[in-house]
Amino acid sequence: MGGSPRPVGADAARRFALACLFLLPAVAPAAAQVGASAAIDSDYRVRGLSFSDGKPAASLTLTYDGRSGAYVGITGILGDTSQPGVRPLGYQADLGYAVRARSGLVWDVGVTHAGFSEYLSARYRLDYTELYAGVAGRNLGARLYYSPDYLGLHVATLYAEVDGVVRPRPHLRLFAHAGLLTPIDP
Repeated sequence: MGGSPRPVGADAARRFALACLFLLPAVAPAAAQVGASAAIDSDYRVRGLSFSDGKPAASLTLTYDGRSGAYVGITGILGDTSQPGVRPLGYQADLGYAVRARSGLVWDVGVTHAGFSEYLSARYRLDYTELYAGVAGRNLGARLYYSPDYLGLHVATLYAEVDGVVRPRPHLRLFAHAGLLTPIDP
């Protein structure tokens, strides 16, 4: 879930996050775990924008999910740049809190921060923070993100996403993602 992504004014975001917390009536006990994953992408993209200038990138993600529901994760991204050799492109860090209701749904709130130092376009400042709240079931999940200054464009945004997974065979999973990014009028 880390991953990845965390107001129509600051008050609206706070109200949304608090509403999500109040919807957590019953929780099942959780177990702590540490995770790691590595990936190679032909182009490291975030919401359709290439963070690797259309070139391949590798990432390493480390996560910790605590028994209390608190979680933290960090992803480091390496890629080819205008300088010789593979270099660090940036990172994404997540901090949040998730609980599983007796119904099996997982509710979470958190904050995510992305910081990228290598990028060929000076148009964007790839250093931004988002607040998020979401819910996920076995095969479907949704999150709503708020950024007060998305990509350094001095524009507050909301990003809604829905993710799904289908398991056609025991060791095969197909993933789907849909999202909508929209600016918020000040």
